[in-house]
Amino acid sequence: MSFTVEERKQMAEAWVHHAQGKLSTVIVHVGTGNIRDTIELAKHAEQIKASAIACLCPSFYKPENEDAVVDYIEQVAAAAPNTPFYYYCINFVTGIYLNSAKVLELASKRIPTLRGMKFSSREILTLFDCRLNTPPRELEYYPCLLHLGIRTPVLNGPCGPIFKRLVKAFDSGDMETATQEQLNARNLRNVFNKYGGNPAAVKAIARCFGLDLGPVRLPLRDLPEDKLPALKKDLQDIGILKK
Repeated sequence: MSFTVEERKQMAEAWVHHAQGKLSTVIVHVGTGNIRDTIELAKHAEQIKASAIACLCPSFYKPENEDAVVDYIEQVAAAAPNTPFYYYCINFVTGIYLNSAKVLELASKRIPTLRGMKFSSREILTLFDCRLNTPPRELEYYPCLLHLGIRTPVLNGPCGPIFKRLVKAFDSGDMETATQEQLNARNLRNVFNKYGGNPAAVKAIARCFGLDLGPVRLPLRDLPEDKLPALKKDLQDIGILKK
């Protein structure tokens, strides 16, 4: 959301191009603060043959109810009629606290390309309701609820190997290892929160792994250089980064 429309187009094009032969799916987020820019990004994503698009609603002037959400995302999905569509719920960031299960129920009757939801909310019972309301579909959230058939995590990069091992252990019936990997993920999350819990922390952690993702944009601020050694030590102490 910190990028301009043109920058987001360039980024989407780069992902689609470089993903060829490497990634099976590239889902482009097209949500903005206004419907015109959002529709423009949705059309562009279809033109470059993104695998799917996802969209959250504007959060300054918020939708008043679930019907208003569906009114909005219906127009967005219609701008890319040949591309699978996912509704994106991250209510603790947007402040849009509505019934996500009801949004899915209503949207399924009006949006033929709807495939599900990227559910980044913290309400686990709501996630369960969503799963019950959309049994043929997958939800994009992973709080270790594999028993519900929810197998696609939304993660920052360093978490990827942890959850890959977790799923492998779960599928083989090794719940002791799966539980340990969940603890590893929690330890990493605690370090992430200790250093701000925001994109600046993500970029700082990436630097500890030798990957420079550049600075964040204002109003966010980068982690001070003098805190990087402590961050690196914390990652080493929890076994995420080699000493």
